[in-house]
Amino acid sequence: MNFLEIVETAQKEFQKINPDVVYWANECRYVKRIVGDNDYLAGIMKSKPKSFQNAITDVASLNLTLNPALSYAYLVPRKGTICLDISYQGLLYIAQREKRIKKAFCDVVHANDTFEFKGVMEPVVHSYDPFKDRGDKVGAWCSVLLSDDTWQSHVMTIKEIHDIRALSEAWKRMKEKSVWGKHPKAMELKTVIKQASKYWPKLEIENPMLEKAIDISNKTDGFTEYESNAKDINKLLFEGEENVATES
Repeated sequence: MNFLEIVETAQKEFQKINPDVVYWANECRYVKRIVGDNDYLAGIMKSKPKSFQNAITDVASLNLTLNPALSYAYLVPRKGTICLDISYQGLLYIAQREKRIKKAFCDVVHANDTFEFKGVMEPVVHSYDPFKDRGDKVGAWCSVLLSDDTWQSHVMTIKEIHDIRALSEAWKRMKEKSVWGKHPKAMELKTVIKQASKYWPKLEIENPMLEKAIDISNKTDGFTEYESNAKDINKLLFEGEENVATES
């Protein structure tokens, strides 16, 4: 299949999910720009067109966009295929769109920062001098304003984050060359957001998008390639739930 045939096939699958012509036209434009600037990605698209089609239908199913200015999602190579990589911004966008949260703040904490965790029902207090050495990373946090105007905060130590990272097949195979090595802060924030989301309000609807987005993200990040990893990652993501439930 040539590029045009691959895109036309993807369009049919995309519009089965979302028939909006303008939506497809915009995403098609982003795809052409992304693939046109990346010969390696273009080669995978031609050799494994089905993986590209799956990734683009994931975009439609989540009602996301590949617009690089928004940084919600990306087409990325994974083990010779194309996958949809959903950023931490994309996860927060979906949570806000589903009205689970109104606002969200998150950051990575360093040893020389000023940090105060007042409990799960209060926003985190975090400050630092950006022009001084902040020291080693010690953890990450996420504070969200829920739809009922109450705050919920979640924190993780850097060890807890690295324990989750150790289960990623991408990290095991490529270490510093993996997405964890190339974009450590983004992955650390995505990890704490995924775990924090376990405590956000659940939607009583079929196939809620946030859970679907996290599932797609876990697959892209290499967590569900093997069943044992899937069980371990779920255990780590749910760790500490009893403490949160008790305090809230």
